[in-house]
Formats: sequence, C-alpha cells, structure tokens
Amino acid sequence: MGPPPADDVISESTESTSEHEPQIVVTPNGRVVMSWVDRNADPDNFYHIGYRISDDLGTSWGEITSIPLLADNNIASNATLATDADGTVYL
Repeated sequence: MGPPPADDVISESTESTSEHEPQIVVTPNGRVVMSWVDRNADPDNFYHIGYRISDDLGTSWGEITSIPLLADNNIASNATLATDADGTVYL
C-alpha cells in the first residue's frame, strides 16, 4: 500500500524535512486543530512546532503555520493541544 495521495496529507510543509509527534483537538463548535513537531535543515532553528486549523471538522484546512523554537534551547520539543468548554484552544 503506497503513500496517501498528496491532498490527504495535511501536515506536509515544503520548509521541513519531517513531521512527527502529531496532536489533534476538536472544540465543541467543530474547530479542529492539529499540531506537530517539524524538523528542518537550518542548524540554528532545527525544530519548529507546526499547526493547522480547520473550521469545518476537517473538510478544509487553513495554511500551515510554523513556530520556531528558541535557538539556544532547540534540542527537544513536544507540542500538546487542549481545548476548554468555550472552544479556546491551547498549544
């Protein structure tokens, strides 16, 4: 079974060499937020946290956003998502 079709991959970024440690949360109003750790080739900013948001339960997705981690503390990273009852998402 080969790789999924390109339009089925929601975390693939042209700026990273790999994406891993995915997290996903669905808010009470149907917003879906997905985050992951991405690795890139820049030795000064090796790891980023990537995320993407859907406001229609995953039918369509917004742009990939990448948050660089601090260069001096860029050796380990984890992203965790949570939501509260009013739909606020915490990363």
